[in-house]
Amino acid sequence: MKILLSGLLGALIASVLSVLYQYFAEQKRIRKELMLDVVGWVDDVYDLLQAIHVQKQAAYSGGKLYLTEEEYRGVSRNLKFSLISTKLEAKVAIIYGEGEELRLTKALKGEILKTVQVLWAATKDTWVEDNKLVFESFSKRIDPLRGKVEKTFLIKGKFKTIAGEAFKINQGGLMSDEQVFPQSESGNMANDIEIWKQAIETQIHFNELIIKMRMTVISIIITVFGAAGIALKDLNIYAQIFQHKIHISIVIITIGLIFLIVQFIIDRFYYFKLLLGAVKFTEALDKKYASRSIFGLTTEINKTISHTMSGFIVIVYYFIPFIMGIVAIYLIQYKLIIEKVVK
Repeated sequence: MKILLSGLLGALIASVLSVLYQYFAEQKRIRKELMLDVVGWVDDVYDLLQAIHVQKQAAYSGGKLYLTEEEYRGVSRNLKFSLISTKLEAKVAIIYGEGEELRLTKALKGEILKTVQVLWAATKDTWVEDNKLVFESFSKRIDPLRGKVEKTFLIKGKFKTIAGEAFKINQGGLMSDEQVFPQSESGNMANDIEIWKQAIETQIHFNELIIKMRMTVISIIITVFGAAGIALKDLNIYAQIFQHKIHISIVIITIGLIFLIVQFIIDRFYYFKLLLGAVKFTEALDKKYASRSIFGLTTEINKTISHTMSGFIVIVYYFIPFIMGIVAIYLIQYKLIIEKVVK
């Protein structure tokens, strides 16, 4: 029996560590990918900006042109798309919500956009002054912001930061439709379709993660109940806990219930909220294009089962095995152990 108990405890500890490792590893992977996306976007925009600046400098100073007219238009078009696209903000909002990360990302994009507008509007007569404004913008605002953005996302991807945030519940709440898709940024349906695809992929990812975790939890609880049943073959095996003799099957079930409670907290107050955030984000996009048939999938699903009902089902999912464990402990203690002692 000691071997059985040791094996069960080892399995439970290993399961908890496995879930925690999976959580931290997944968070680190997601945040690392986002950080690379942000850094890659900034690098690409800087390259395009440099190409336009060099072209303007050559054109207005009598030097050799760096690009052909067609190439220049292509660079300008790519830069414009990079700056009006809200795909990057969508990723940041889905992963971090409305916070410092999103604010810094928008601020950096806004400063770059202002500088690009100066470059685009520059003429030969205004080039000297406009060129000074561009250099001043980079040295005083864009470069410092870029460093702060990259540092912020780097810190957010560290284990210490992830561990600290793991115990914070409902940080900042969900974003409103206006915050996710400001009216001034709307109008690019092709870009919003890409954002919608990203949001749907995020929902699928969180759904798969949650399902795997819940299946693992139920498998472990079934194992716990099975081990408790085996332990009941001998009603004379007790564990000494705080000067009280408790039958080993009750100890096994209690450990399983503690594990169940821990998993419920992680599921309901973290993973479920991540999924809900992605769903809310997609609903905002559905609302924006309510008249378009391509959108609306998430909204229709939520009409069938609301967010409140989804949260209630999660509670029931964990509540049923918890009650079964409590009933089992009661029956073992008062119907088997005490009756045996009385006889």
